[in-house]
Amino acid sequence: YSNAQIDNAIQLLFDRLIFIRSMEDREIEPYPPKLLQIANQGTPRLSFHVKDEKKFNQDLHALFNDLRDVYNSNLFDFSIIDEFEFKTSVAQMIKGLYTSDFVKYDFEVITADILGSVYEQYLSFKAQDPAAKDTLKSLKRKTQGIYYTPQFIVKYIVAYTVGKALQNHPAPLNIRVLDPACGSGSFLIEVFDFLDAYFKPFIPDEKARHHHILTENLYGVDLDEQATEVTRLNLLLRATSERDRLPRLRHIKIGNTLQDIADFSWHIAFRDIFDAGGFDVIVGNPPYVRQETLGNAFKQYLQTAYPQVFAGTADLYVYFIQRGLSLLKSSGQLGYVLPNKWLCTNYGRPLRKFLKSVAINHLIDFGTSPVFPNADVNACLLFLENAPPNTDMDVIDPQAFLDTTAMDDTYDKPSMQIGSSEFIARHQYAINRQHLRLDGWTLTRNDAQVILNRLLTVGTPLGEIVRDNIHWGVK
Repeated sequence: YSNAQIDNAIQLLFDRLIFIRSMEDREIEPYPPKLLQIANQGTPRLSFHVKDEKKFNQDLHALFNDLRDVYNSNLFDFSIIDEFEFKTSVAQMIKGLYTSDFVKYDFEVITADILGSVYEQYLSFKAQDPAAKDTLKSLKRKTQGIYYTPQFIVKYIVAYTVGKALQNHPAPLNIRVLDPACGSGSFLIEVFDFLDAYFKPFIPDEKARHHHILTENLYGVDLDEQATEVTRLNLLLRATSERDRLPRLRHIKIGNTLQDIADFSWHIAFRDIFDAGGFDVIVGNPPYVRQETLGNAFKQYLQTAYPQVFAGTADLYVYFIQRGLSLLKSSGQLGYVLPNKWLCTNYGRPLRKFLKSVAINHLIDFGTSPVFPNADVNACLLFLENAPPNTDMDVIDPQAFLDTTAMDDTYDKPSMQIGSSEFIARHQYAINRQHLRLDGWTLTRNDAQVILNRLLTVGTPLGEIVRDNIHWGVK
């Protein structure tokens, strides 16, 4: 087997074991836990050695086969992992899912947020690549730009976009929500929770409601096969309430969002969606990857496919914005968390020009205030509508996230600030989009914008005076 096949098999094994443990602790699977009995195989309780390794292997495969019939889920579909022989180390791992250093784990309370964070950490490990310069997982994280999104960001984006779409939707139960870079599924899980509460008066039966949301409302695409598996796992954990057949999550697909290829084409994979005009809502955290790291051929493709926003040094997230808008139906909502570099960099100029032609409902620039705890990324939230350009857009003063006045002592972190309606009301204001300049956007109030534009009109920028005469000093 190749490293990639082994990697995928290990991920699937983890997913199956986590699902089983969650079903046990939620008392959906019968007691005593069959998985632990198989791992013990008649050995002393604290032993990690399997007495009969052959029987252990047979019994674990038999359990997976039984659950395939019970749940009828993608998770237990026959795959490469079902060809493996499980050794003592797997039994040791299974026992570790029950207790470790005399601490008992309760999988009933493990949330999608925790699983997503674990998956993000898991990306830092695994088998070595042929050159032994990097692990496959950390290499994947670098080349695919994978960063786990903090939950407060996810909640804000979903509430804003899905909430707005539901208000104006003629048939709310038919809303279609897509995450085009779904990762571990954090956005789709939040959409599930949001719709679960909203649909309760329309579909009182919980099982029927969950089935409807999973099969009719949620859509996800990711280039990483393992990410789609984690998304499916998270959704199934959220929706399962009894030992019965689960819906097949056919709308979570492996694919290249930016490029239609033989294995994946948007209009083929989601034909019914585009026959109806497109998606109602698109949310997500697009990958942050410099396009030049992906080769000249792909860079040339981007220039051909996305000429309106193309720049030679742009990150991939720039193209996700144009692609996302193209997948929306008329008046559809888009909400992304992005690096804020595009607001002022040269590579962001084509994007800023492109956005002049669409409606921008809301923009939050966090400035240099930290949002991603383990990534050196200054972030912003961008909310677009597939509609003609509007005159004004709502913004929040970036400086507000950095100010530490006595009045704002309780809002010392973006996670607390953006969750406070009082903070939003105090610091949000509308700016006229005619003040936004192509050479860089300044999100100050309208009166300050007028003064700034006047200075730029009558004065000469320092850069034009010194031109190429700025040099490096001592480093």
